Amino acid sequence: MSNRVYFYCSDFAGLPDDDKDFDAFSDASGIEYEASYTIPLFWLALFSAGDITLAKQNDLDEEDRKYAYLFGDKAAGVERLRALSPAMRTALGARRFALYEEWTGRIAAEPFQHMLVRTVELDWMDDEGELERQLRAAFDDLEYARQTGELRLGDAIRNLISVSAGESLEQIEGFRLAGSANASEEWPPRLTPPPPPSASEPVKKKSRWLFWLR
Repeated sequence: MSNRVYFYCSDFAGLPDDDKDFDAFSDASGIEYEASYTIPLFWLALFSAGDITLAKQNDLDEEDRKYAYLFGDKAAGVERLRALSPAMRTALGARRFALYEEWTGRIAAEPFQHMLVRTVELDWMDDEGELERQLRAAFDDLEYARQTGELRLGDAIRNLISVSAGESLEQIEGFRLAGSANASEEWPPRLTPPPPPSASEPVKKKSRWLFWLR
């Protein structure tokens, strides 16, 4: 089972308690986006260090452990996306920058006040406090990109978005940048054509997810 991370726009004020609040949260929220083992780059681009919030970890034996999740104002997030556009245009290339613009439009159109990334399963993968540390370093890189127009990817942000030092953002598949919408209409579209099957091998059904191997 993979460690899932989820993004929502919502009018629910904060992080839902799965036992008490999740029905109300679902009713007050828009499209659910999902990723495995990562916080996709386009999600991070919506937030800043001021949106990092700590919650008690209720799913482990360590009673006092806390973890970092993201909760912020949606309108401010859309402005951050737009401010990052020059840096993203250079870093992503034409096709993936078009996807970034589509992502900006999708979030701007969501009729909700807040935005939330649920990270509890991601926190299970590291020591207490490590997720918060990596988020703060990642937001430093994104703020630098807003100020200079240059997107530099340090070790922390590469770890969070699951992009190795040898990978180019211009080549990776769309769901690794934006997650995947849990909706009737599949999104994002495929950006890289699948390789043709070998004449000597049967065609196999592709998995929807390419899991990041740590």
